[in-house]
Amino acid sequence: MVTSEYFDGVLVAEIIDHGDGTGTRTTYRPDGTVDTVEQLTGLPIPDPEPAVDDPLAAVTALLAQVTPDQLARVLALGVAVTEPESVDRLTTAVETGDLTDGMAVVAEAAVAAQVSVEAQVLPLEPPVDGV
Repeated sequence: MVTSEYFDGVLVAEIIDHGDGTGTRTTYRPDGTVDTVEQLTGLPIPDPEPAVDDPLAAVTALLAQVTPDQLARVLALGVAVTEPESVDRLTTAVETGDLTDGMAVVAEAAVAAQVSVEAQVLPLEPPVDGV
């Protein structure tokens, strides 16, 4: 990764991070020539990307980016779509090839999940004077 520092539109320094904890910081004179070159150590090392062949690591990495609100919505959708009536309708839609009703089931579940999550959201501040 390269980070460039400018002052009044002129490049004054550039840091090249090699991603292994080392890097190089180069400073420039106002005329653009190199002033100093400094070897850096102790830079943060980014977490490696999960291997494509490790589905659990990939899912864990994705879940680490999910907000609690997003997770609540996904879980509520999962609950709504697995209701017995929804499962029956989805099964029928797949068996008959009528995906219109299957899509309707998912849409209805999404609305139910939204209502469910909104009903569980508590106010951030207590009411003033009981209002």
